[in-house]
Amino acid sequence: MKKILITSSFFYPYISGLSLYPFRLGKLLAREGYQVSALTFQHEAKLPVQETIDGVQIHRVRLHLKLSKGLINFFYPLYAWQKVSQHDLIIINCPGIENIWVSLFAKLMNKQTVVLYHCDLSFQNSLFLKLASRIVNLSSYVSCFLAGKIVNSSKNYAQTSPILKPFLHKVDYHYPLIEQALFDKFYLNQLKQTYRQNSPVIGFVGRISREKNLETLVNALFRLQKKYPQLLFVCVGPFASQVAGEKAYYRKIQSLLEEFKINYAVLGILDQSQLTAFFRFINVLVLPSNNRTEAFGMVQMEAMLQGTPVVASLAPGIAEAINLTKMGELFVQNDSEKLAQQLSKVINNTKKYQAGTKIAKKLFQTDSKNCSDFFLREFNHSNH
Repeated sequence: MKKILITSSFFYPYISGLSLYPFRLGKLLAREGYQVSALTFQHEAKLPVQETIDGVQIHRVRLHLKLSKGLINFFYPLYAWQKVSQHDLIIINCPGIENIWVSLFAKLMNKQTVVLYHCDLSFQNSLFLKLASRIVNLSSYVSCFLAGKIVNSSKNYAQTSPILKPFLHKVDYHYPLIEQALFDKFYLNQLKQTYRQNSPVIGFVGRISREKNLETLVNALFRLQKKYPQLLFVCVGPFASQVAGEKAYYRKIQSLLEEFKINYAVLGILDQSQLTAFFRFINVLVLPSNNRTEAFGMVQMEAMLQGTPVVASLAPGIAEAINLTKMGELFVQNDSEKLAQQLSKVINNTKKYQAGTKIAKKLFQTDSKNCSDFFLREFNHSNH
């Protein structure tokens, strides 16, 4: 039985596309009979150093230092050397500053390696974050250079990525993995009852963090209030101290919502059946992200599979799902007036956009066997 190692800065139970995709892939490969391990950081002190979840053996390295979103253990290279030597196939989840060690060791040991490339890093908030993003991007570049194959979610995104451009000859494309779950009827009824006075309901799913550009969305909601006085904005996902380095940003968004007197609710982290119910509850989902750390937007696929239209930024990768399914509208990044117009357009023509649900199911529903076969082919085609 071949042993597969997945390395990732953040991993389940941390909630983000960066952490959920490799975890879902690991579970899928474990079900196919492979021995799957994950090497990650102990992003919360309460998490065990080792545990097995759904067939994936998770090994968490304790933190010595935490700089904003950066997780550091000074002995990580030793852990990486040990784990790489014990496994046959290596999946490097990028971005991550520590990936440079994994890729170097995998190359030295002649291991078959695939990079699961999510996004470039682009932080402009401070000199420190700019420097940090450049260092992490350098690590990603080295990992891509040394890997046999690279997997990205969108050809459009890859072609515009300064890191992936030199390696397009070894990039293949696969949409993020979606876990299908029956919707929680009780939770759906609870939402309808709690917010029965509110309509329309505009949803956001994701970490409340700077790169999500929620200021533009809040300004758009303020414009929409005149037309829809009972409008409700609902956030789902980790927030405040649950998101590394983003507690102050959450307070900023909360203050804006209250200043503009926008009806809002923050539901926090939901399980998959509750999330499915949430998508059925809202009228439209919004992805207002404005930088390259948002490369596709897994949540828009999940919303579309439930028949919920989406309004998203006109950006490489993010725009692909809407362009393919016609289940929503796009707006120019940071343009709150245009975002408000597009939201109103979708809210007033919901059935028109729901017509693309069949296309979404054909494109985005995950076939476990096909998915595992795809990644195993990537290993077979990697050039060590």
